[in-house]
Amino acid sequence: MTGLVDHRRSVTSTQDVLRTLARAPHLTTIRADVQTQGRGRLGRTWESGAGRSLLASTLVVLPAVPALRERGGFLTLIGALSMRAAFADFGAPAKVKFPNDVVIRGRKICGVLGEFYADMSAARGELSAAIGVGANVFQEGDELFEGATSLAAEGLLPAEDLRPDDADPAGILLDRYLAELAARVEAFAADPNAPATAPIIAELNVHLAQRGQQVSVAGRTGVVDEIGPHGELILTAATAPASTSVPASSARPEVATPARIRVYPHEVAMFAEHNC
Repeated sequence: MTGLVDHRRSVTSTQDVLRTLARAPHLTTIRADVQTQGRGRLGRTWESGAGRSLLASTLVVLPAVPALRERGGFLTLIGALSMRAAFADFGAPAKVKFPNDVVIRGRKICGVLGEFYADMSAARGELSAAIGVGANVFQEGDELFEGATSLAAEGLLPAEDLRPDDADPAGILLDRYLAELAARVEAFAADPNAPATAPIIAELNVHLAQRGQQVSVAGRTGVVDEIGPHGELILTAATAPASTSVPASSARPEVATPARIRVYPHEVAMFAEHNC
């Protein structure tokens, strides 16, 4: 089950609409052709021409238990993994870039925004959160920001003469995404007191972008290694040898072990809190 999809022409943001639906069922989704106040992580804006992107937010309702609340940040990762899988159905070699992007060959094609609705959760007695996605579908050329791409720019949409007049590639992408999302959320919360995070981490590490590349995240710089057990990004920072001379009692120089740097989800605002 993927839930009800409410398709609207224009909204301030799909997250704004979703949090007004106090009693909406699990996996209810708001889709919009255009957002006038779309936003991303850390208060950034998300801009897109009307009908050029997939803009949608999905309500996730889970049992109100401490274990799920503590691991709520994994929902953003689940959203990114689900969108990556949906893009793969279009033939896109998509990967997940920590903390909340989907990229193709290093170019951003989708952002994911997780929000916890504190007031809605209190009123319902259930954990209520939104997973929002903004995915580039039709943009080409100057429509794309530097470092971005889309299904059209990647040549992954059927040519106009092969596409029926009523075709809706963004809708097809949404359907595939919601099916992937529903399956992962169900598996994650199958045991509310012991959320299944290990499969999420394993999948992330198969499809992790920038592996082996040096990056700077949350003020720390290192080479991308893997995603750790708490959903954190693990970087390695090579250090200088502890000693370049060879002690008389040793046949080898002492070499320092590369430092492991961990960037946790809460340090990059992966999952936002919203009081309605």
